[in-house]
Amino acid sequence: MPLKPCPFCNSDDDALDIFPEGTVPGLRFVVVCSTCRMRGPGAATAEAAMRSWNARHTPPEVAALVEAAALVEACREAIRFWQNAIYPPMEPIEAALAPFQEADDAEA
Repeated sequence: MPLKPCPFCNSDDDALDIFPEGTVPGLRFVVVCSTCRMRGPGAATAEAAMRSWNARHTPPEVAALVEAAALVEACREAIRFWQNAIYPPMEPIEAALAPFQEADDAEA
């Protein structure tokens, strides 16, 4: 059963783990986000813990924060893109010019 993303950090189901919870008779299970360590409700079986995780209520404030964090990350990515477009990394340019520089140094 696929798990919904974490409601606190929006990590996908690759970052979610199912663990036995404590030493309660009947061994209860819980879904835990390995990114932010938030825990879902405990259940008697792993499948029930997964169903509970997927059925949880996400408070509107948390959903808004998750959306805002995604927007901030998208803005950061756009800024990095434009910084590289305006000020490209110099290493590839310097590597391409190195043979010419060496030739000039040899002539001097």
